[in-house]
Amino acid sequence: MGISYCTALTSVVIPDGVTSIARGTFLDCSSLTSVVIPDGVTSISQGAFWRCTSLREVTLPSGLTSIGACAFWRCTSLREVTLPSGLTSIGACAFKGCRGLADAGASVTTKARLTLEASYLRGEALMGALKEKVITMRELLTRSELNMAVIAERLLVVRLVKPFDHVPAAGLMYISGSVMMDCVRTFLLCMNRLCKVWDAYEWDAYEEAKQDTSSVVPPLPPELFFIVFNFTVLGKGLYRVTAGDDLEIESEESSNQYEIGL
Repeated sequence: MGISYCTALTSVVIPDGVTSIARGTFLDCSSLTSVVIPDGVTSISQGAFWRCTSLREVTLPSGLTSIGACAFWRCTSLREVTLPSGLTSIGACAFKGCRGLADAGASVTTKARLTLEASYLRGEALMGALKEKVITMRELLTRSELNMAVIAERLLVVRLVKPFDHVPAAGLMYISGSVMMDCVRTFLLCMNRLCKVWDAYEWDAYEEAKQDTSSVVPPLPPELFFIVFNFTVLGKGLYRVTAGDDLEIESEESSNQYEIGL
């Protein structure tokens, strides 16, 4: 159920568990200045924020894949939009009439998470991969009738840095520093236990068994099958898109996230 035409509404925090924002949910909520959209939202339907004239900035959730037609139609105060890397569809007139995006200093930032393979690119190859992401998102925005000629474009890139090994992207999980330490601690405990299992058997028995160790070492409990394939820091780079689709680095940093492949 929507809350359209609620002129007293100034801010909204959409609760976790919501997966889509329905058609016309916040239509004509003219005093709405900010909205927090959880990562679980994958679609924003037609006219969801139609004529929310006080809305100034929108950071769209990382899982968002589609924005419906006229979703932000005549959000005249909107000056900044951050678009997630997984966005594949923007409907007609989604940002039409957003006059604030034509003002000096207005910006559109595209987020991009490079695949494992692309993270290791350097020089022209890396710039080529990044430009493709910028051009693809610009085509979507142009079809939504947003005048990209007057907007400052930026690309926020998250990629792997300082890798120790290569693993398939499907085998990765992103975790905080404290969780990483717990995983490493568990790994070390497992290795210590494995050493004790090996030490419980005579080395002479191993020599006699030669290559066949099945009779020497008993089956290991499942909790010992803990293998660290990858341990690396995630880096962030903010690029400014210049004339001719060239990219200039604005800032670079290492995030406080770590990555372990299991």
